[in-house]
Amino acid sequence: MTGTYQIDLDRTASTPVTEGIHTFEIVSGEEGEGAKGAYWRFNLRCLSPGEDGKTASLIISLSPQARWRLEIFLDAVRAPEAGKATIENFFKRKLRAKVTHEMYEGREQARLTDLFPAVTTAAATKVKTAPVVVKSVTRDLPEDVVEESDDDAIEFGA
Repeated sequence: MTGTYQIDLDRTASTPVTEGIHTFEIVSGEEGEGAKGAYWRFNLRCLSPGEDGKTASLIISLSPQARWRLEIFLDAVRAPEAGKATIENFFKRKLRAKVTHEMYEGREQARLTDLFPAVTTAAATKVKTAPVVVKSVTRDLPEDVVEESDDDAIEFGA
């Protein structure tokens, strides 16, 4: 039997995540070995509004020369500061990343350049205000404009 399955011919599946800072979740990954050593390739799902169904890849080199980039990744996913981990330990973790576009094999692709934690730990701060009294400045004003009274005082923050 033929003609059972019908498909859409649009090419929206390959539309990259828009440029800007987005929140991602690591959904899967794989280990690999390249010319410059071992690496992890993560598959990320974009969680930002309007980016439904869009994904991106993130490659993290495990070579000693690229340790600085691995440490940025570890901070972004809020990994503990001691211990050991494998690639699976990072699945379902969230992070934010700056996305730029670049051409790869003739197609525009999302490239993740800067990585940040998805949630901040900074506590909200309260700002205390006190009433402030501002008196009119009479210097350099003509005498017929200036009055000698405290009725010109303005109180803020009361």
